[in-house]
Amino acid sequence: MGSPRECTRILGLNGFRVERLEWEMDGARTRVRIWIRRRGIGGYECSGCRRRTWRVRDSKPRTWDDLPWAEH
Repeated sequence: MGSPRECTRILGLNGFRVERLEWEMDGARTRVRIWIRRRGIGGYECSGCRRRTWRVRDSKPRTWDDLPWAEH
């Protein structure tokens, strides 16, 4: 397996970086979990006033199944 930087390039995730990859094998089915983080300007946009803030009160991981990428 390549480095996270190589995975970011292969997946075409401009503006993000791959932090971690995990493979889960369940019989004939394989699932890849990819942890990504935004790159660039630090901080986050407030959901109320839309101003940039660096104080994060709460966060939770999000998951999506079967996201299309690289035209697949």
